[in-house]
Amino acid sequence: MSRQTELMVKISIVGMELCYIAGIGAGLYLYSQTKSLGGAFLAGILGLMFLFFNCALYCYRDKLKVAIAVIDAAADYYAATKRLIFVSLLYFILHIVVIGLMGLTLFFMLGTQTYVFNIVGNEANPDGHN
Repeated sequence: MSRQTELMVKISIVGMELCYIAGIGAGLYLYSQTKSLGGAFLAGILGLMFLFFNCALYCYRDKLKVAIAVIDAAADYYAATKRLIFVSLLYFILHIVVIGLMGLTLFFMLGTQTYVFNIVGNEANPDGHN
């Protein structure tokens, strides 16, 4: 098992932990600013996911090295078979194009909408006329 693969897995685990912590913090900040239950719900769900992830890492810590070795062996076989790299590269480019088109479609749909802003407040007609 190579050190590079093990280091990449450890960096990924730390990155996931930081994302969970940032999400919990964002949920608590949202709850403190708006007092809506959405922020508390977000923080609670991410907190449970954080605990479940850490429990799984603790309980299966001896299996992590086996999983890293399997991934490393699959990556070595994948790198040795050159035709597979071209197929995956083609599908990666296709996915990037499709995701880009989805984003452009979203911006187009949002750009064709008419937005009406009521600066005065919640009144239906600020002049008093019906």
